Formats: sequence, C-alpha cells, structure tokens
Amino acid sequence: MSLTWKLIFGFLFALVLQVVQMLTSGYFTARMQAASEQVSDALTSSLAVQAAIDATREIQRRVDGEIGGRSAFDLSVGRVYVDELQQQVAGLASSLDTGQWQGLDILRRCLDKVDLGMRELVTDGPGEARRDGLLFLSDDVLELEQALFRTQVRVREVGRRGVAVERSVHDLPFRAAMAITLAGVVVMAAFVLWYKRQMVVPIQRAWAELEQRVQDRTAELAAARDAAFAANRTKTAFLANISHELRTPMTAIVGFSELLAECPTGSEGVRLQGEAIATVRRNAHALVAIVNDLLDMSKLEAGKLQVEPVVCSPLQVVDDVLGLMRAKADAAGVVLRSVVPQPVPVSIRTDPMRLRQILLNLIDNAIKFSGGGEVTVTIGLVVDSDPPKLSIEVADRGIGMSGAVLARLFQPFEQADVSITRRYGGTGLGLAISRQLANLLGGDLVATSVVGEGSKFCLQITTGPLAGVEMTRTAVLQPAPAAKAPRQLDGTSVLLVEDGPDNQRLVRHVLERAGCRVEIAGNGQECLDRMAQPTAAFDVVLMDMQMPVMDGITATRTLRAGGCKVPILSLTANAMQVDRDAALAAGCDAFLTKPIDRKLLVATIAEWRGRGAPVRA
Repeated sequence: MSLTWKLIFGFLFALVLQVVQMLTSGYFTARMQAASEQVSDALTSSLAVQAAIDATREIQRRVDGEIGGRSAFDLSVGRVYVDELQQQVAGLASSLDTGQWQGLDILRRCLDKVDLGMRELVTDGPGEARRDGLLFLSDDVLELEQALFRTQVRVREVGRRGVAVERSVHDLPFRAAMAITLAGVVVMAAFVLWYKRQMVVPIQRAWAELEQRVQDRTAELAAARDAAFAANRTKTAFLANISHELRTPMTAIVGFSELLAECPTGSEGVRLQGEAIATVRRNAHALVAIVNDLLDMSKLEAGKLQVEPVVCSPLQVVDDVLGLMRAKADAAGVVLRSVVPQPVPVSIRTDPMRLRQILLNLIDNAIKFSGGGEVTVTIGLVVDSDPPKLSIEVADRGIGMSGAVLARLFQPFEQADVSITRRYGGTGLGLAISRQLANLLGGDLVATSVVGEGSKFCLQITTGPLAGVEMTRTAVLQPAPAAKAPRQLDGTSVLLVEDGPDNQRLVRHVLERAGCRVEIAGNGQECLDRMAQPTAAFDVVLMDMQMPVMDGITATRTLRAGGCKVPILSLTANAMQVDRDAALAAGCDAFLTKPIDRKLLVATIAEWRGRGAPVRA
C-alpha cells in the first residue's frame, strides 16, 4: 500500500476513531451526568428525610412528655418543627418519581393530618380534651414517621439505582477505550486523558460542593433550632415571672378581703378596715397596671398601638409625673429633682399620655434601683437635630448595670437577672414598651450605666414645628377647666346584661347611687326576652360580651336586626382592639372596659341616654 493510501487510510481511520470517540463520549457524558444528578438528588433527599424523621421524633418526644406528665407540649415549638417538615417534604418531589410511586402523596397527607391535629389541639378547656387531642396527635405523628421510613427506603432505592447506572456507565468508556487501543494507543490515551479531565474532576468538585452545602444547611438548621429553644426558654421564664407578679397583688387582695370580713367592731376595727381597703385598692391598681402592660405589648407587636399627637407643655408633663412619683420617692428615701439647664419650648406637639407613661416607667425604675440616693430628671433641646427633638434624661446613683445586661435591657420579657426579679419585682415589659413608644413618638430611648455608680436613660422625642414657639425654663401651668355641674341620671332606666353576680351587684350599686333604675339580665337570651316584653322601657342597655347561653355580640346583632334603637354600651373585660372593633361592628354605640371606671361609666350613660328611642309598650 502506497504511502498516500496509508496516509488516506490513517486519516480515515483517525477520522472514524474521532467520530466514534465523539459519539461515545457524548452518549457516555449524558448518561454519566444523568446518573450523577440522580445520585446527588438521592443524597440530598436522604438528608432531608433523615432531618424530617429527627423533627418527627422530637415532636413525638414532646407530645409523649406531656401525655406522661413530664413536661408541657409547646405549640409554638411544634409549629417550628412542622414548618421544617413541610420544607423538607416539599424538596423531595424533584428526586422521586411520583408517577410511578405514590408514597409522597401519602407522606403529604400524613403531614397535613399532623398539622391539622396541632391546629385543633385544645389549649384552653378540660384536661381530658387536651389529653385526647395529644393522643390523636401522637397517632398521627407515628403514622407520619412510618411514611417517612417508607420514603427513606424509596430514596435509598433511587440512590442505589443511580449508583448502579453510574458504575455501569463509568466502566463503558474504559471498555470502549480498550477496543480503540487495539487500533491506536495514542487515540486511547488521548481519550482517557480527556475523559479524566472532562468528567471525573467536575464530579469530584461537585461532590465536594454538595457536601459543603449540606454542612452549611445543617449548621443553619441547628442555629434555628437553638434559637427556637432559647425563645421558648425566655417565654417560659416570662410566664413564671408574670405568674409571680399576678399572684403577689392577688394574694394581698384575697387576704385583706378576708381580713375585712373578720374585722372587729369599734375604733380598732375601723382602723383595720381602712388599712385593708387601702391595701386592696393599691394591689388592685398594681394588677391593672400589669394587665395594661401586657395589652400594650400585644398591641405594639401587632402594630395596632397608635399615638395621638396634640399640643402640650413638656415641662408641665414632667412636673405632673414628678408630683405623682414624689410620695414614692419620699417613702424610699430618694431625692427627686428636675433640672432645666437650657430653655426648652413652652409647647410641643406629641402624645402627652404616652410621654407620661414613658416617664412614669423610667422614674419608677430609677427610684426602685437608686437605693436611697438621688434621681435627677434633666430636660433639654437637641439643637443639632432635624427635625428638632426634646431630650429628657433620667439618672440615678443606684446599683447600675453591666454591659451584658444593657445589651438585652430593651428586649421584651427580659430583666437584669433572676435576683433582680426576686428583689424588685416587675414583668420585664416596661422598658421594651417605653422604647417602642419613644419610636412611635419619633425618637428613641437609650441607656448607659456603670455597675455600682448608677444608670442614665435618655429619651428623645420629636417636638413638631418650633417656629414662633416661646422658649422657657419653667413650666407654664395651664388653667384648670371650669368645673362642670355633675350630670344627673335620676330616672334613667338601664338594662344591665351581665352573667357575673359580683359584677351585677357592683354595677347596680354604682348606677343606683347615680339615680338610675336598674334591671338585670343574666345572658344575651334573657336580654332579648326582656326587650321583647310589652312593658320594656329602657333608656340604655349595658351589654357584657362574653356570657353563657348567648354572648353579647350575638344579642346586639339580633337587637339591631330587629330595629332596636336603644343605645347599647359594651361593658366587658375583653379589652383588646379586636374586641372593641367586634363590639362596634355588631352595633354597640360605645365600648367600656372592666375594671369599671365609675366616672366614665356614669358620664357615658349620661351622654347616650335619650339618643335612641326606648322600647316602650
């Protein structure tokens, strides 16, 4: 064979080898990539299933803990695990052939049953209902765990098939290379080098990246789990503290109420009665303050708390607060004084009630922790601020705080430490509420402190436009409004709809002393029956919202649907904004809350009586 033909044959052979190499390489590459993706998906799915099994076992452990009486099952933590399960299950569909295997649908149904069981779990009510719900939830969790085990088996089968395909495809290129080696070692060597460079190294790199991603995700999940546990511990400590804070005034109220019933006659009995009544009143106000803090925090977290800016005197607000706190300061041996080192606006535009609430909390804390020293309130103007801001600084020379305490001072449900809670009391909400109120007023609240030297809280709020506003260093006292003649309720007919006997007696006593004629209905149905009688003639209906047989919302809607025009005033212990909105939407004309403010109750009845058409025969 001539050299030309050899060259032609060699060229053709090399060309054929090149074509065969290209075809086999393309085929093997596609198969290898598909197998590698299948193995990677199987590995990711296996980790996801194992994480889901761990989360399911943790839920089962917590449910079993409450069923066995060892610990309480926390629904918020349970929801965290259910959300994690839903995320893990959602990622399984890409790696499992749902057309050939229906186990994923079964797994989703089991997860939905656990989710539904947790949503329907009784939190308030008889213990038997709670235990039954936990038992059903336990069964659902076990069923979910079995479904996860079946899914794990399926994932392993998919992974084994992928590995088998990968191994078989991995061997084929080398077998083809051996055949090609018979025709040309150079071509085979080039193919092997190309294969190693193009296939093995990327797979190893992808595998390393996948392992790193799995490690990162595992670390993120562990951090999220630790954060959930920490939040649960914080909430548990807060609930224990709130329980203590509620029981303390309740103990005094119950104890001195019993003492009142046992007081002897004579001057000594009168003295003891006076002390007992003062103690009951003081602790009742403390109890109301705790409830108000809880309501304010709930409104702030829900974004429902709003401020009402009006023109007011900041110095007068400070003087009012100092006047309220002076008796407590004197009792604690604390010198309470105010300083105005520079002129401040005579009037600003802010919410005086919320400003007073912040200052009361700050000065009360300063007196509490000053240890008999001095508390100084410094009022000034931040001149380099835009918009202009008023600065009020409350400083004490008390026990002070460390940097670690300052870092978490304004967190809800936090206090300095357990010893502070035992010694000084408190819910741990005051400063958190104060800072958020300061933010709503356009400013902020910050603290500095040195252990053993005292603490300093600086409040800044926006003042509104100051153009033309006079500056001063003394409070401009506003003249007291002219006293109005008290409104008389003589002859006003009131239907009191209230299921509590004690509240019935209290409200009836207050209204009858104001001159009202009072009739009582024990629930909403009795109210409807009484209003339907031909002899019914009422100027005002006082309606409780939460009652047996028929609640106040239903009764009010029924009355309004029947054309009743008599003013209906809600009088309820449900004091949240959602309760107010529900009562007004049902047809109530005003919303009053318990504990009862006697003056406000009488004034509201006087305002609304006569506006509607009383039901008369």
